[in-house]
Amino acid sequence: MANVNWGGIFPVLVTPFEADGFINETRYKELIDDAIANGAQGVVAAGSTGEFYALTTAER
Repeated sequence: MANVNWGGIFPVLVTPFEADGFINETRYKELIDDAIANGAQGVVAAGSTGEFYALTTAER
């Protein structure tokens, strides 16, 4: 990992859920694409926005 450049913008994204509790993968992909289109070099998934408690181990 010594060659990874962590410079730039890495927004922490919220995880969009459906009413049944499953992740809305289509909306999540849209959020990622939007962040990158607006200058993000990457994103932080299941970061500090609080939804990590609702994710299963496989989803994390």
